Amino acid sequence: MDWKRIFDLKGLNWWVVLSGMGMNFILTSFLLLWATSALAQEADTPPMFVTPVMAIGGFLIPLMTAYVCGRLTDERFLTYAAYSLLGYLIPVVPGVLTSGVFGMLMLAFGFLGAFNGATLAARRAMKRRHQIKQMMADEARPSDEDKEWHGS
Repeated sequence: MDWKRIFDLKGLNWWVVLSGMGMNFILTSFLLLWATSALAQEADTPPMFVTPVMAIGGFLIPLMTAYVCGRLTDERFLTYAAYSLLGYLIPVVPGVLTSGVFGMLMLAFGFLGAFNGATLAARRAMKRRHQIKQMMADEARPSDEDKEWHGS
C-alpha cells in the first residue's frame, strides 16, 4: 500500500465516502445520546455498564462502516476507511475535550476499528479475486470430456 495514496482524492466514489461518513456520524451520535441518557438516569443503568458498551460501540461502529465501504468499492480500502472516519470524529472530538482519558480511548478505538474494518474488507476481496482466478484457470483447462471429443 502506497501511504501517499491513502489521502489522494482522485478516483474516489464520493457517494460511498459520504454515506460512510453519514453512517459513522448517525450511529456514533445514537451511541453517545444513549450513553448520556443512561448516565443521567443512574438508577436504571449503572455507569459500570455504560462505559464498556461505549468502548465496544466505539470500536465496532467504525469497523462495520469501513468494512461496508470497502465491500462496496473493492479497492483503496484504507482510503475509504480514513475518510469515513471523519463522520465518527465529529461527535467524538467534543467528548475528548470534556472527558479526558476515556475520550482519547474512544479516538483510539475508532481508528483501530476503521483500520481493522478496512483490513477485513481487503482480505475478503483478495480471497474473492483468488477464487475468480482459480475458476478462470479451471475453465481454460480442457476437461476429460473435451479430450475424448477431440480424440486426444
